Order: sequence, then C-alpha cells, then structure tokens
Amino acid sequence: MLSGKQKTAQNNICEDILQHSRKDGDACLSRIITGDETLAHHYDQLMKLQSAEGYHQLSPCKIQFKAQSSAGTAMASVIWDSEESLLVEFLKRRSTINLERYVQTLRKLKQQI
Repeated sequence: MLSGKQKTAQNNICEDILQHSRKDGDACLSRIITGDETLAHHYDQLMKLQSAEGYHQLSPCKIQFKAQSSAGTAMASVIWDSEESLLVEFLKRRSTINLERYVQTLRKLKQQI
C-alpha cells in the first residue's frame, strides 16, 4: 500500500506526463520507458521433445504423453519503450532484487540508450 507521499509523487508524475502530452502530442508518450520482472521457465530441450510425443512399435499413430515440467525458473527483468525491448536481464539464482541491483540495471539501461 502506498503512503501519502508516494501517492502524491505518483500524481505529480502523472500530471507532468499529461502536461507534456498536451503540449507535444503522442510524441511525448512514445518516449516513456517502462519495465517489469517475470519468472522465465526453461526446459531441457531433448526431454521436452521426448515428452511431447512418442510412438509405440505396433501402433501407427502418435501417443501423446504428459508434458514435462520445467527444468527450472529464472527471474527476468525486461525494460522496453513503445518500439522495442531495450534491456533483458536474468537474475542469478538465489539473488534478490534490491537497490544495488536496480542501480546496476539503470546504469546498463543508460548505456543501452
């Protein structure tokens, strides 16, 4: 839940964006950069293919097997603008996203832009 100061800051940012949008039109909105984190599942490709379908020696038709669960997951941070992905990073296993991690990501983003 956001505090009163955080809500005020968000409202100020939204007002600034609206003012720029009124002045510059859609060109302002095309300059917005955003990002999100998600879990990316990865699979052992050979096992995935083997679990997808199989053949019985005496049967001409394919036998569908239950799909294999993922071999693991990784946290991915994705940052994009209105046209393309600008940065995709995968977090090392057993790492956490903290202030230091965000600063590193923003530095990489600045170099990318």
